[in-house]
Amino acid sequence: MKKLLAVLGAVGLTATGVSSVVACSNHHKTEEPAVDPRNDEFHQKQVARLIKKIQNYNTKKPLLVDGDYKNINSQLIVTAINHNFSLKGVVVNVNKVEKITEPFKELGTAVVNSITDNGVEVLAAPIKIKYSTVQIANITTISNDLNNINQEANPKLVDVKLPIPGADLTLGSLLDNPMVPTILNLVPTDPNLASKDDQQKWDQLMQMVSGLAKGLLDKELSFKKTINNIPVVGSADIVLEKVTVKEIIDAVRPDLISLVNYVKANMQTTHNLPLLLFKYLLSPVDSKMPPIKNVKDGEPHNNFEHLLADLLDGRDGGKEMKKIKIKTIFPYAITWKVISNQNFNVVEYTFKSLVQSFLNNGQGVDMLNGKLTVKVKGEILTFKINQEIPIPMSLLSNLIVPILIGGSASGHLENANVELLHGKLLVLTTTDGTTWQPAKTIDDLMQAQDVTVSGENLQFKVSDKTDDSLSITTNDNLAIGLNLG
Repeated sequence: MKKLLAVLGAVGLTATGVSSVVACSNHHKTEEPAVDPRNDEFHQKQVARLIKKIQNYNTKKPLLVDGDYKNINSQLIVTAINHNFSLKGVVVNVNKVEKITEPFKELGTAVVNSITDNGVEVLAAPIKIKYSTVQIANITTISNDLNNINQEANPKLVDVKLPIPGADLTLGSLLDNPMVPTILNLVPTDPNLASKDDQQKWDQLMQMVSGLAKGLLDKELSFKKTINNIPVVGSADIVLEKVTVKEIIDAVRPDLISLVNYVKANMQTTHNLPLLLFKYLLSPVDSKMPPIKNVKDGEPHNNFEHLLADLLDGRDGGKEMKKIKIKTIFPYAITWKVISNQNFNVVEYTFKSLVQSFLNNGQGVDMLNGKLTVKVKGEILTFKINQEIPIPMSLLSNLIVPILIGGSASGHLENANVELLHGKLLVLTTTDGTTWQPAKTIDDLMQAQDVTVSGENLQFKVSDKTDDSLSITTNDNLAIGLNLG
């Protein structure tokens, strides 16, 4: 009996202990008294910084508000202030806003009449501040950058961003790619690929291109362009049937190999790739180049004509190239025969007349009202053609202006519209690297050591993309040179 009582006592003691533990766990913890953030030294410093910051929104450094300058209110002002300083329990109040009436001549004014810190007023006296808008600031920055761009180093073509959506690339970054030397070393020395080594190099190069740009070689290209006001026939469609990038590369393979070898051999004379390309195209045909497929229709006089012959007819020994056709009453294929010396002689007559009109005997060409001239002389079917076709310079200016202003220090060009109001374009050359002269003839370009394009007497209008009335004009005599090297 004593043993039984002892066991029951032990169980009872154990149960009592467990109940006590549970009971203790249900007790509420004693909460610490709330700390007034105004007594926190760091918080006090932040509030002081906020007030100092507001006091410094002045003429030299106004507060930038995101919104239409015509509709700025106290809430937008407070939002802009809180964007820079957002402190718990601190409330900024603005009771007066004077709107901007002349965006680029004056600033807006606002009054901060109260700042409370957890319900306690901390502002000794109202603060009058100056403000502008993000849009006005962007446009002003771009305009100032354009005004100063000719005082900086001329923008370089290799530094201009390429128009590739979603990619921050320049021509220079592509050329500096560590894969470039490997690719160049795989370019054969013989355009004919006569040796086994050259053939293997070319095959490896195509495999590398296919690996780096998947799907590029199989990409299909095609176009259709309607031309109106054609004598006799009225209008015509210029059509290219679907052709793959691989087919195009195969057709001009000898020309690509010859071009790369020419550039490699002449890089010591100039690092200006556009100039080397121009010189190559107008140089006599590379002696290593295979004959064109339809040589009976006329020998090419230079590398440009050889390139066109391969592109239009397909290279000698290669596949027949898909034709560019002019469709009127009857479809008419554009072949090497059509543009060879017997007919159009595109390079010697048409292409050179275009370049010569661009040079304009060293006087430059008006970028808005000027016209380039393409001379066409020949015969298609039974129609004889001998006329000059004007090409508005404004079409080319739309491409050149973004490149010229691409040297601007501003990173906000995409946030505004930049319109050219006037200016002319000059081509300048040098034979010694020091003295620059306007190029008057094609011979000046062929003899040049370096070449640059210079926009002169330029003026731009910079406007907001959503509000064209929010605009400003730059100085009216800007000069921007574009270093092509």
